[in-house]
Amino acid sequence: MGWVRTPPSESARDVAVVPLGATKTVYLIRHAEGFHNEGASSGAREEFTFILSRRGTEYGNEAYADARLTRRGWGQCEHFRRTMERREAMGKMLERCELVVVSPLTRAMETCAGMFGTADGEGEVLMAPTRAVEMKSCERPAMRRDERMCRKKKFLALEMVREQIGGNPCDRRRTIDEYRTEFPGIDFSLVEENEDVLWKPGKENREPENVLRQRCRQFLNWCFDREETDIIVVTHSAFMCNLMVEYCLGGHQPCEVVKEHLYPWPKNCECRPLVIVDTRRASPSKHPFYHAGGDPEPEEYELAPHEE
Repeated sequence: MGWVRTPPSESARDVAVVPLGATKTVYLIRHAEGFHNEGASSGAREEFTFILSRRGTEYGNEAYADARLTRRGWGQCEHFRRTMERREAMGKMLERCELVVVSPLTRAMETCAGMFGTADGEGEVLMAPTRAVEMKSCERPAMRRDERMCRKKKFLALEMVREQIGGNPCDRRRTIDEYRTEFPGIDFSLVEENEDVLWKPGKENREPENVLRQRCRQFLNWCFDREETDIIVVTHSAFMCNLMVEYCLGGHQPCEVVKEHLYPWPKNCECRPLVIVDTRRASPSKHPFYHAGGDPEPEEYELAPHEE
């Protein structure tokens, strides 16, 4: 029959207990500095509310279409790796995480290769070498999968984690055919169209914030449809902020400490580890550490005979 439930006390509002099977751990990472960021740094925003730059300047400049990483951006990737190695956290992250999801925009995929790849070793090639083009790209060697990450773990391109779509050329992707040549270690099988059919020019075609937040929710649902429990996501600032603000604590008002961690606009190469919860889709009995207790069924096994 069970025990009689009494209402929770006031002190319970700051703490929640949920089945582990109702959670996923997601490591949200903003891409490193791209040439579009460098071009806009003198006068463009780093605020939560996005204001489309005037056409022909900063983010509206066609020269920044599908921007690549700057030299500084590649340095930020290396800084991430060195910091994680110094904390002895890099190996643990690569071992624990079962999937790397990446936005199919060049700056995100280069960040992915810079963070989780290496120029040395015998691992699978994540990114082909690139040559330097002024204000366009940096010379980089081929980047190979870190050998601490086993081959069965995927690097998966996903349109759902793109930057706010439309208006800005820097947020328009190139063809998947081009990407497959440049990023042979990334799986593009979930990207349905070769051409970028989602992006449209003009301020009036900028993805509305409410639509972006719906896309964030679709991504969270997608995570819970997957078997993986620990997922790295290399994405963009507007996607990160809208996801964290919209779904922080399930709509409950967070304390100031949580706000300070989740609400600020993320820096380039910032990594925010989060636990996401969906109690409607909980499967506690399917978690490998769950045990129902009680006595075994007779047919389950027989006790070994006692030896004198």
